Amino acid sequence: MSTPHSSLPSALQGLFSRSPLPPLRPSKPYDSALTPVITGLSSQYPASVISGLHLLNDDIDNAHTVAQAHEGDQSCDTWHAFLHRREGDYWNSGWWIARLSHPLLLKFANAESMSKAKADAKSFVSACERIGMGRSEGEILEKRQYDQLRELCDWDIEHAK
Repeated sequence: MSTPHSSLPSALQGLFSRSPLPPLRPSKPYDSALTPVITGLSSQYPASVISGLHLLNDDIDNAHTVAQAHEGDQSCDTWHAFLHRREGDYWNSGWWIARLSHPLLLKFANAESMSKAKADAKSFVSACERIGMGRSEGEILEKRQYDQLRELCDWDIEHAK
């Protein structure tokens, strides 16, 4: 079965099947050699995909630069909320979540209203804050985070067509 990210260069496919799971709060990019590969896709993919790929690579700084430059784009704003959660700027993540309207938030929270989806997203931020730099029991939070990152990136690729 083909996934939206299968259209990306083969060098980036590993970002979608990482083991072990990415940390809640990365201390450095997963693979710094991927940074120029991701940046080089800027003419082929929208900013939201580029920001998302950087975040999947645990590259907070580059993800932030791209997301911030495209403030107002619903996906870039979602990446902005996610990256602040991953860098440990939990208050700022919550601030961005309050402004989100991305349809995937409803799916992530299994909610029928955006207010419930936002409350769930903020609760997830709080759970990540309690863990800090550690690992959650059974890596439940890491799995949830990684699933969200991959799904949002695939959504952005699919909707870029």
